[in-house]
Amino acid sequence: MGLKIDCKTKEGAYQKIYEKLSEKGYNIMPFKEIEWGLQFQVSKKGHEGLIRIFESKKNGINLDKSTIKDREIEKDILLIFGYSQNDETGNFIEEKGDFYSLCIGVDNFNGKIFSNLRYAKKDAYDVYGLIKDKFGANHKNMCLLNENATKEEIIKSLRLIQTKAKKEDTVVIFIATHGEAVKKEDAFEYYIIPHDIDENNISETAVSMKEIREIVSGIKSDKKVIFIDTCYSGGISRRDKTRIPQHTVEALFNEMSSENFVMISSSQPDQPSFECDRLQQGVFTHFLLRGLTGNVESRNGNVELYTLYTFLFESVDRYAQTYFKNSQKPKLFGSITGLFHLPLLTNIIHLSKLKEKFSFENINCIGIDESGKGDFFGPLVVAAVYVNTPEKIEQLRIAGVKDSKKIGDVRKIGIIANKIKKLCDNEVVFITPITYNKMWANMGSMNEVLAWSHSQSLEKLLQRNPECGLAISDQFAGKDILINRLKENGKKIELLQRPKAEENMAVAAASILARDEFLNQMEKLSRIHRQDFPRGENESVIIAKENFLKKGGDLKEVAKTHFKTMEKSIEKLLPIKQKIEV
Repeated sequence: MGLKIDCKTKEGAYQKIYEKLSEKGYNIMPFKEIEWGLQFQVSKKGHEGLIRIFESKKNGINLDKSTIKDREIEKDILLIFGYSQNDETGNFIEEKGDFYSLCIGVDNFNGKIFSNLRYAKKDAYDVYGLIKDKFGANHKNMCLLNENATKEEIIKSLRLIQTKAKKEDTVVIFIATHGEAVKKEDAFEYYIIPHDIDENNISETAVSMKEIREIVSGIKSDKKVIFIDTCYSGGISRRDKTRIPQHTVEALFNEMSSENFVMISSSQPDQPSFECDRLQQGVFTHFLLRGLTGNVESRNGNVELYTLYTFLFESVDRYAQTYFKNSQKPKLFGSITGLFHLPLLTNIIHLSKLKEKFSFENINCIGIDESGKGDFFGPLVVAAVYVNTPEKIEQLRIAGVKDSKKIGDVRKIGIIANKIKKLCDNEVVFITPITYNKMWANMGSMNEVLAWSHSQSLEKLLQRNPECGLAISDQFAGKDILINRLKENGKKIELLQRPKAEENMAVAAASILARDEFLNQMEKLSRIHRQDFPRGENESVIIAKENFLKKGGDLKEVAKTHFKTMEKSIEKLLPIKQKIEV
């Protein structure tokens, strides 16, 4: 069973395997020439395998998997050449890009302001250890602990990743230490505290998040995440012993947001981050490691980042409430377009022993979705559904709840929608075409209108369910607008925008309610105006528009008049259509 590998010669492939497996503690024997290739033995603590590599003009360099036998050796060798194991099929699939990481852990500080931590060094090394076992210890995967974690070395290591990582690579940065907000002139800045801190000159000897943000933003990779396990002291400055105003803390942390990378902090700006003697780890790091080693659902050996975050959001806070009688809710900053997967830092044998896994589908939350956004005719409808127990999730599943786009039967949409309304608290907001056009004239963008309608449905549902801490919606370019529009209740909720959000049961339920209401409103428009109004933006829509105008109708009453369909006509389409037919 040959597998093509990216090497110019069979000797080059041997050398690559030799270097990478040596880092993992393998013994590699010298190779022997065989017909059309070479072979050699590798071994490590009871694991033995025969490796054969063949070379031909037609097929290039190929690895013969059939002689390896040992599953662990097979996995380690294939990882070297950019393949990972599919945990569902057991087969290997090709992966693009390299993995870069930097783990920083400081629990020993100069001076008296910053008390020593118990597990920050261990936390960073635990994360690094799993990465090292999977990807090897090299210039791509680095670890800075205590005296090595100076400001100079931290910046130097970040700059190295900045110069090396490519667009297709994955970059993970893990930081466990103290954090401190310092007033500089008229504004506050947030700093990561290195080992060599001068507590009398924090702004010059600590590493500012502003500088980290600048370097990480400059890394070419499309997939970058920072995990930061630092304590914010409840928004109190350690140096001045004064409370930092909440709005200042929020503004400070919002500055960390970027559309270029994601940052997940161990707690909210006004919360502590706990270290736990029972776990011998920071609580956040403990659950982060659990999520990356199989406690979160995975596909093709990868964990989806937003699902990992929601696992942290629920698990960390539940543990802190139970053992510390306090809240610690991780917070996500920034965004990346599309789904973002991290490799599992474990093997298939370990995964098979885990029966229960946290899944995006089963998250308890308020799900939000809309209908009519891409339709020239009809209203814009937004629905929010609160799912707060595993029992309700199961009942929704039995009722046939899934992404409304996957349900073709209109009658079925109505039946399922009625079941959802009986099972879950919900809020549906619909904006008639007349109101929509007025809002567009004032706001000037679809994202503004979407943000307003999302905030309305979310706020009304939160008024009845203030205990809910998480809301999930599909990704659109108006998250900041939406957050700014949320009122008192909404400010307390964590809002997650994720592509394919309908994979979550609450969002799927919301998509059904939104579509059901949209279809009801469309039927109502058709009765009033005695005309069918097709969905979407296509030729049939243009025909319906022109027929409506011929009857003397006012499009502002039935359509979203900023759509490009307003400028199109059948006459303009005819020459194109005739050319196609010819």
